[in-house]
Amino acid sequence: MSPESKTLARQQVDAIKADGSTHLFQGLARGVEMLRERTSPMNDVASVLLLTDGQATSQPNDLQGMLFGLRHPHQSHPIFMSMFPSTIQMPQMPNLVSNTTYYPPMQQQMPQMPQMQQMPQMQPMPQMQQMPQMQQMQQRPLNSCLAPMFPSNVPNVMPMIPNMNLNANYNTMPNANAMLSPSISSSEELDIPCSINTFGYGADHNPTLLKGLADATNGVYYYVAGTKDIPEAFADCLGGLVSVAAQNIVLNLKVENGTKISHVSTKFKVNEIVPGEEVEIHIGDIQSEEQRDIVITATIPQLEVQVEKFIYASAKISYFNVLTCNMEHVNCQGVISRMTTTSTTPNVQLNKHVNRVLAADAMSKATQLGLEGKHSEGKQLLEETCAKISSSVSASEPFCIGLVQDIRTCANGMVDRTAFFNGGQQLMMNNVQAHYNQRSSNTMMQ
Repeated sequence: MSPESKTLARQQVDAIKADGSTHLFQGLARGVEMLRERTSPMNDVASVLLLTDGQATSQPNDLQGMLFGLRHPHQSHPIFMSMFPSTIQMPQMPNLVSNTTYYPPMQQQMPQMPQMQQMPQMQPMPQMQQMPQMQQMQQRPLNSCLAPMFPSNVPNVMPMIPNMNLNANYNTMPNANAMLSPSISSSEELDIPCSINTFGYGADHNPTLLKGLADATNGVYYYVAGTKDIPEAFADCLGGLVSVAAQNIVLNLKVENGTKISHVSTKFKVNEIVPGEEVEIHIGDIQSEEQRDIVITATIPQLEVQVEKFIYASAKISYFNVLTCNMEHVNCQGVISRMTTTSTTPNVQLNKHVNRVLAADAMSKATQLGLEGKHSEGKQLLEETCAKISSSVSASEPFCIGLVQDIRTCANGMVDRTAFFNGGQQLMMNNVQAHYNQRSSNTMMQ
């Protein structure tokens, strides 16, 4: 960083003040919006770092609510109410509760005054059809109907009514310009322009929320158990960001010659183009010296004659090369030998990644069992998984030896409820993400 940038960064940090609450979403939304507001020239790689040692105490505080808010920052939605200063008074909007009608609910007739026997000359109140002014108001658009309801001393702000396009002056709302833009449709869904790397300090944070935010944006969740783990966690995160080699990697796989895809073992987004025949896998980005291995279960047809080179699939990989700033494409074919002399010994490299997925699945299921209070069942599942990996053809590989050690360490966190919620859950979720995504994020086991 330049001296000027360092000074600016220090000023921004010094300006942060604590007010006794944990506004995770508000801080995260502002960080994402700052990256949306960037102007050229700007780096291809961008990320927001979210650090917390506790639970979110303001709305939204759940994963789906936060992701919705990040993707719809301009939509009128109740979750954004807390983002506006308390000094701004929103106008009272009685009876406007429907999302489908844009007119005041004046469809009913005015009630009649009951006739009294001692006053026979009294006539009923006029019906609505006898009141042309009311009829005229029914036909007016909502923004003109609401105009008389705004006192002159109230700023011209947008009431929080979904899907209504009123003429709002956002400049009258302090600090609101950064969050809302009149030029963008309120219903438009925006991409999150960056990865979100999350850091959970201690055992009091919500690992499900932090891991979910990271998974949804191709980021990493770091469980920081103690102060000694802080430097390594930040070094791992920042080092990875500056070494990104390719972005927006998409693998298109199409099987051939009667081959059928049964299952794709990955947590990356998978689009099934043709059921059983063609899939599209969105891998995201990859850092220098990393690799991605996708385990696919498929069936191949029987052959009446031997074939030395049987083509079972063709693949195309598309990605943005960060070094050359160009989109690039690579094509290849999957070929196996269908000869009677072909060895039937399982492929060791393939078996390693089958074990990796097996370990990640087991730790994910054990985490759910722990949340349900079934700690002994979760521990037993992890022990059985260790036994399976230890008896596989790749058991002697250093990678698989490390897998077994990771699982056994996680099993120690399944002894009881106390062990699970005081680090066991966080450690397992950290390992689940690391092994599914093939990206190390566990500073405690390095």
